[in-house]
Amino acid sequence: MHMDTKELFYSMIDRIGRDKVKGIIASNPSYAINMLISEFDNYAASIDYDEEKNNATLVTALMHYMLTECMIQSERKVTINDVMLDIVIPTTRILRANASNALVITIVNDADLKVNLLERVQPNRENIWLILPQKEYIDEFLDRIREYRIYAMDKYIDVLSTRVKVLRLSSIIDDIRGFLKSKGLKGLSILYG
Repeated sequence: MHMDTKELFYSMIDRIGRDKVKGIIASNPSYAINMLISEFDNYAASIDYDEEKNNATLVTALMHYMLTECMIQSERKVTINDVMLDIVIPTTRILRANASNALVITIVNDADLKVNLLERVQPNRENIWLILPQKEYIDEFLDRIREYRIYAMDKYIDVLSTRVKVLRLSSIIDDIRGFLKSKGLKGLSILYG
């Protein structure tokens, strides 16, 4: 039986144990992100997993899982003004009413990303965060996105950071919480125990 990346990710969570993973997330979300990616790499090594093809799906599943477990209000896979957005934090209502209080997070599937479309929805460039799920991108693309906040899996940082400033994906939950706190938006605390 062949599982897609998302099914494989959640199967791995079940194998580790949902309560155990929730405890790790509650105590250290940065560590949890790296642990989950590392466990997934080990888990996927035994099957025919194409990292280049499937990493965007892995990062999407990871982000959705982390946002849910960390109880961070978000909307996922929404369309505003004919622009598909991967993640909006906290809500599209807040994005429309006061864009400076909302984040738009995009998981970059390919180098054809039209960043100017994102700016039609979120005019504050500092509130557009991009996640690069691959380890290699053409220089022209990296030059086009250098003005935005860019994240990559920690294991790819050294490859990408020579061209643009790249932040560790493991820090994104703490960064989202910091953003929400700086805007005076109530973040929900993780409940565990």
